[in-house]
Order: sequence, then C-alpha cells, then structure tokens
Amino acid sequence: MKMTGSMAFAAALLLSSCVTSTTGGFTASSEERAERDLVQLANGYFEAGDMAGARRNVAKALAVNARSAEAYNVLAMVQHHEGDDALARETYLHALVLDRDNSRVRNNYAAFLFDAEEYEQAYRQLAIVAEDTSYEFRGLVFENLGLSALRTDRPQRAEAAFERALQLDSSLSRAALELAQIKFENGELAAAQDYYKMYLEASRSNPIDSQEYLEYLNSPNDY
Repeated sequence: MKMTGSMAFAAALLLSSCVTSTTGGFTASSEERAERDLVQLANGYFEAGDMAGARRNVAKALAVNARSAEAYNVLAMVQHHEGDDALARETYLHALVLDRDNSRVRNNYAAFLFDAEEYEQAYRQLAIVAEDTSYEFRGLVFENLGLSALRTDRPQRAEAAFERALQLDSSLSRAALELAQIKFENGELAAAQDYYKMYLEASRSNPIDSQEYLEYLNSPNDY
C-alpha cells in the first residue's frame, strides 16, 4: 500500500520516538525491553520452582532498572516462597513506593497479606485494585475481595463482590459457590440453587483445587 504524505510523516514520527540517547550501553527503548524480558524470565523460573533462576534474572532486571517495581514484585514472591516473610513484606512495600498504581504488585501484596491472615489489610489493598478497570484479572480480584470481606465480617459487601466477580468472569467457580452458600443461609433457595448450578458448570472447566475445597468444606462458618 502506498503511503500518503501524512501517513509517512506519522510513521516517521513513530520511528523517531523509539530512538533515544544511549545510556549505559542501551537506548531507553531497549532498556525497557530488556527489563521486561528479564522480569518475564524471572517469573517463569519462579513458576517452575527454580528460585535461584528467578533471583538471577531479578538481579539482571534491577541492573538494567534499579527502580523496577515488577522486578521487586517477583523478588517478593521468591522471598515469601522461601519463608522470608519479613523481607517479602518490605520488598512489596518498596515496589509500591516505586509504582503505587501497579495493580499486579498490589494484588500480589494483598495475597501475601491474606496468607498472613491479615484480612483487613488484604481487603483494603484489594479494594484499591478492584478500582482499576484496566487490570486484566479484575474478576478474580473481586472474588478475592469477597473472600476478604467474609473474613472481616462484611457479609453484604462479600455478596456484592462475588456478584461483581461473576459479572466480569462467569467462570469463577469459587465466587459462584460462595454465593450459593450465602443465598442458602439467607433463605433464598431458588437463587442458591441457581448459583450452585453455575458453580457446577464453571468447575468443569475451572475446578477449585481439591485441597482448597476440602478446607472450605471443613470450615464453612470460619468466616
């Protein structure tokens, strides 16, 4: 396709925006790519259970950008996995100082707090993440917000959060199951049955982890 003059100018402008001064052997754009790729590698090593590999690539990412909130996010996950929870807390907080609007970091910090049974703080962090309409896992955030609301004696907010979760992602089986129980306890039997059917349908493609489900059945009134 032949470019018009205005199209050629726009293309040239886009190309020129990618060319920046060189600092430390990298252009700014290549530094960003290197940081992103190294963080992805670190996360991949973490998911594979290779903490040494994750740490190695976090260190490389921080060598490229010492203020990388995403790199510190992976480092905090590694520290938590290794049982260094005090360090993990500090690292999450440092990452949020660097990028307070990073919903991925804040969501992971909320998960850390929930795991530490700091349910009120987890609820507050998740409430912030839930406001980010661009966050790709927002449905899951609302599901976890509902779980945190139950743990902090906010049954009505829990119900609303689970409903919002399913509105955003109907495959969230845990939200459907929690709503089935809430509706049953409120005497709304028809709604409870509907949500339980939704849970069964969703769990075929996205089943709740069996151990998690057993814990749920063994302590249905722990909230």
